[in-house]
Amino acid sequence: MSATLPLRRRLLKGAIAGAALPIAAEFGIPVSLAADGRIVVMGVGGAWGESVKQLIGERFEKQYGVPMALDSRPNAQQVAAIQAMRGKPSVDSVELGGPAFGQATALDLLDDIPATSIPNAGDVPALYKSPKMFGWVVLPLVLGFNTKFVTRTDAEAKGWQVLLDPRLKGRVGIPKFGWQGEMWMNAVNLTMGGTYENLDPVMDFCRKVVRDNGGIIVESADQATKLFNSGEVVAAPFFTGRIYDLIDKGAPLDLVYPKGWLPYITGFCIVKGTPRKDLVEKFINISLAPEVQEAMSRKFYIPTNAKVAATLRSNPRLYIDDATMQRAIKLDFGVIYKYADKNLERYNKEVLS
Repeated sequence: MSATLPLRRRLLKGAIAGAALPIAAEFGIPVSLAADGRIVVMGVGGAWGESVKQLIGERFEKQYGVPMALDSRPNAQQVAAIQAMRGKPSVDSVELGGPAFGQATALDLLDDIPATSIPNAGDVPALYKSPKMFGWVVLPLVLGFNTKFVTRTDAEAKGWQVLLDPRLKGRVGIPKFGWQGEMWMNAVNLTMGGTYENLDPVMDFCRKVVRDNGGIIVESADQATKLFNSGEVVAAPFFTGRIYDLIDKGAPLDLVYPKGWLPYITGFCIVKGTPRKDLVEKFINISLAPEVQEAMSRKFYIPTNAKVAATLRSNPRLYIDDATMQRAIKLDFGVIYKYADKNLERYNKEVLS
C-alpha cells in the first residue's frame, strides 16, 4: 500500500496532460485510442465483470453489432488509470461508484450524460442519478455472518461491534481501504460520532478489529465469497447479493442491516475524450433496460429501474422497507475525496502497521 499514496497524490495534484504519458507507462496503459470496432469498458473483473459482459455486453453487441471489451482493474486503480490517459483515453466507459466516482468527478475525468439520449433513465428515480452517472444497480453493504458462530439476535443487537467479539478472533474481516473500506469506514465513523474530516472513532475501531481480534483485510468481493464459503471468515461487511447466493448454495449464513449500512450505487460513466460517446450512451441505456435489471435482481442485486423494483415489493431480499432505510448512511463522496489521502495514510499506519 505504501507505493499507492505518492502516486495518488501526483495524480490528484497534477492534472496536467504533459504528465500523463510517463504516469500511463507506470500502469501499462496504451496511449492510443481503443481498438476500432469495439467499445472498451473499465471495471472490476471476476464474477462481476462476467455479469457485466453477459448481461449488458452481449445485448449491446447483438443490438448494435459492436463487441464490448472489459479493461479489468481493481477499484483502487481505476481513477488513477483514467487520469493517466487523460486527453487520449484507451477506454470509453468506466463503472464507478462511491469515493472513486467522487474523485473522478472532481478531477473532471467524466463527461455529462445527456438524459435525452438515455430513454430508460426516465424510469430511474433521481436518487440514483447524477449528471455524470446513472446508477444501474444498488448493492447493500451489510453485516454478513455465519449462523454457527453468530446468532441473528446478537447481530441485530451489536451491529458492527460483532467484529470485536473475542470468540470470533482471527475469523472476522473488514474491507481493504482501496476496495470498499474507505466507503464503509466513513459510514461507520458517522454512526460513531465522527465526521468526514475526523475518522478517529472508526480508525480506533478498525485497529482493534485487526490488531486485537485478528481481523482479516478482505481485498475483493471474490475473496470475501471464498472466505465466507470456507469458514475462514464468519463475520464481515459484505454485499447482500453475494451473501444470498452463498445461502442458496448451502452456506450457513445470514445478514442484518445494522446502523451505518450502505446502499452502494454503481453505474457506467462516459470517460472524457472518448470518440465513442454515442456508443457509451447506448451501453448505459441497455444497463437500465427492464430485462437487464430483472436479470440482476435474480442475482439478488436491487434494480434502479422503478418499474422493475415495483414488481419486487413482496421479495424481502430485494425490497428495503422504510425502517431499514432509516439505518442507512448516505455519504457525500465529493467531501470524502478531499480527505482520501490523509485517511489512507492513517489507515496504513494505524490499522495495518
